[in-house]
Amino acid sequence: MNLTSEDFQRYVRIALQWLASFLVPRGMITPDASWLEPTIGVCVALASLGWTIYGNRINAKIAEVAKSPTVDKVVLNKPEVAAAIPSDKVIHWAS
Repeated sequence: MNLTSEDFQRYVRIALQWLASFLVPRGMITPDASWLEPTIGVCVALASLGWTIYGNRINAKIAEVAKSPTVDKVVLNKPEVAAAIPSDKVIHWAS
């Protein structure tokens, strides 16, 4: 299995979602729990959501594909999208 940094980040976000889904109901249901557990759970869920939205930008997805060992080059039709990719990537745009 080839584990990329994007895959690792994806798994960390999944684990954070599990943590949030444990903390929020526990803080709401458990009689001896304080307000702190649901608050931390909501904050973890919101941070994970923001991280997921940031990681799913088109530029991030194109860069992820460009890093794949099976891809020689990525052809893009819009120069403004290609300009947003880091210069060390093998990216070309169609004219």
